[in-house]
Parts: sequence; C-alpha cells; structure tokens
Amino acid sequence: MYIDLHCDTIIKYIKDEKVEEFMFGENSDINLKKLLDNKVKSQFMAIYLYNEDYEDNPGLGEISDWDYIDKCIGFLEKTSEKYREKLKIVRNYKQYIEAKNKNKLSIFITIEDGRCIRQIDDVGKLKNKGISLVTLLWNNENKIGYPHSKNKKEDSLGLTDFGIKIVEEMNKKGIIIDVSHLSNGGFWDVYKYSKYPFMATHSNAKGVQDHSRNLDDKQIKAIANKGGVIGLNVFPPFANGTNTAEFKDYKNHLQYILKIAGEDTIALGTDFDGINGNYSINSPKKVIEFMNYLNLKGFSMELIEKFAYKNVERFIQEFYWG
Repeated sequence: MYIDLHCDTIIKYIKDEKVEEFMFGENSDINLKKLLDNKVKSQFMAIYLYNEDYEDNPGLGEISDWDYIDKCIGFLEKTSEKYREKLKIVRNYKQYIEAKNKNKLSIFITIEDGRCIRQIDDVGKLKNKGISLVTLLWNNENKIGYPHSKNKKEDSLGLTDFGIKIVEEMNKKGIIIDVSHLSNGGFWDVYKYSKYPFMATHSNAKGVQDHSRNLDDKQIKAIANKGGVIGLNVFPPFANGTNTAEFKDYKNHLQYILKIAGEDTIALGTDFDGINGNYSINSPKKVIEFMNYLNLKGFSMELIEKFAYKNVERFIQEFYWG
C-alpha cells in the first residue's frame, strides 16, 4: 500500500478517452487495475501541459491549456463514475479518508506547469475545477518564474512579482504548491512567501546525484523545516546519472534525505509515464517489491510506512485547504 505523488498517465489515454483502456491498458507504467490490485491508497494524477513539439504530444491538434484541462478532468470524472465502486476523485483529507475507509483508490487531480495561470483569478478557477496541487512550472519559463538550470546565474532567478502573488493566492485558495522543476531562486521565494508547507512531488537528492532537477541539502532541510514532503523520483538520470537505475540507487536517495531531513519528509513521487529508460521501479508491483527490499536492507516497517503513505497522509491532514 502506498501513495504516489506524481504520474503523467493521463496523457497516455486522453486522445481516445476510452475509460476501459485507462483501467486495463498496457500502454503505460500504470493503469487503474494495477493500482487497485496493489491496494494503492491514492494516486496524484498530473495533468501535464504538454508542448506541441515534444514527443509526448498526444496528437490532439491545437487545443488551449484550459480546454485540455477540462478534457482531462472530464475523462477522469467519467472514469470515476463508471468505476465508482472502486475509485473516487478527492479534493482533501476528509474525502481521502472516506474513500480509504471504503477501500477505494482515491485520485487527487494536479496540474504540471502553472503556465495556464495568466491572472490571479485563474487560481480560483483551478480550485473550483477540483485541482488540489500545482507544479509551478515545467522545464520552461512561464509567467510565474523560471526552471532549474545547470547555469548558476539562470538557476538563481527567483519568482516573478506575479509568481509571488500566485504563491500567496494558492495559500488563500488551499492549493498545494509543488516546487519540482523550479529554479533554486524560485524555490527560496516559495519558502519565503508560502505560509504553508509545500511539496517537491518528484525530486531526488543532489548530494547523491548532481542533477539540476534534484534538491541540494539546504533545500531538503528547508522542506523539512516547513513540514513538507519530498517524493522519490524513479527516473534513472536523477537517480544515478545513467539510463538504468536499480533498487540500491533509490535506496541511496532515501537514506540521504533521511540523514538530512529526518523520517517525516520522505515520500514517493514516481513520475510514472513521464519518463523513459530502464528503471527497476516500473510498476505498482515493483513499488511493493522495493519496499520489501528496504525492509531486507534494514529499514523498519514503521519507517517504510512513513515513506509509503503516512508522511503524505500527515501533510494532507495538516494542510489548509481553503
């Protein structure tokens, strides 16, 4: 049993919007049946705002970000209705617990890339649509701020004045802030201006693998001090800098974050269906196998449970939902 803070699986099935394929399809790291079979407690489903010229383009032609968001939400709602005995879209801790008590898979809907936010009122629009979390940006600059970069000068760029207002508005509306993909300067602006804990839903430790998408020691400590969580990403370049990653590589990141931040910060954010390469954690079944591996390597069951779901449960219970 676990909670996963990030996957991009919607993009694999949104073109045809076939609910049955979303449940049983094999064109993805996960499908809903795999999640249910492995008793996953909750999946944070990202609506990734793709770029037309990238390989991940689902082939929808010209469509606005907002129309795409509505299309994805509609697809998830249709899926939830068809399989209402097995899963439920949730917006907060209370709804999550209700679904959990009925042994249902709960789905939090998130946005990856806040580029859709062009004015302050857009935050409220997202809230009203049922969005629980927004990754402020992807790998490109947007109106909120700037992405991670190997270039120190570029990485030092903070949030824009508009971005600072968006952080404050997300606090007011009760939408979780995700700093994965954000520049170092932007990270510290979120730390400064957010009154509430935030997440790095799918980021690893720079002290283990020096990649600009990973978090340095000061950032890891800051997230812990704020009461946030860090989701372990299974993408091999973030794990060890190669195209292949094994269980031991992921364990190294967990151990490092534990050393820096303590046991209340570690979580899981696989990035399933948003990555490529040879990653040994490549399905819900493999997530469970990884947790058994951690136990064999000396991790206590209490610690594994915190990593698997308890730290995220604590976060969503304490978070101000507006």
